[in-house]
Amino acid sequence: VSHDPRGDWRLVVSAGSGGRVIDEMVSKSTCGPDGWATFTADLTKFAGQDVQLRLQNQANDWSNEFAYWGSVRLVTE
Repeated sequence: VSHDPRGDWRLVVSAGSGGRVIDEMVSKSTCGPDGWATFTADLTKFAGQDVQLRLQNQANDWSNEFAYWGSVRLVTE
C-alpha cells in the first residue's frame, strides 16, 4: 500500500469475528524509499474456516487520506 505524499491513513484488516489482524498507519515514516509498504497478517488461526476479510482505508485526521493499493494476495503454505 501507499499514500498521498501530503497525508497518511490507517490500514485496518479484520478477519471474521476474530477482530483486527492489521491496524497500522500508512505514511512517509512507514513506507520504504520507493513509497510503498508491505503488511502481512498471519491467518493460521482461521485455517479450515470460511472467513470474510475486510480491508479498510480508515481516516485519521481527514487530510489527503488517499489509499493506494498495489496488490492483495492470499498465500497458503
